Amino acid sequence: MNRGNLLIYDTTGKIWMQTGEATDDVLNHEYPVGVPYIELPYGSTDGKRMRKWKK
Repeated sequence: MNRGNLLIYDTTGKIWMQTGEATDDVLNHEYPVGVPYIELPYGSTDGKRMRKWKK
């Protein structure tokens, strides 16, 4: 199984947690309640880490 990169961030765009991608025998993500997050599909970040968006 391939698991995508889960990003948990705040309203300013600061990323508080990033799981990174995983493959093989891994558990699914547990999604936060009441906190903004996005899960990027496996392979879409190509091993790169995400940073805060600049306005």
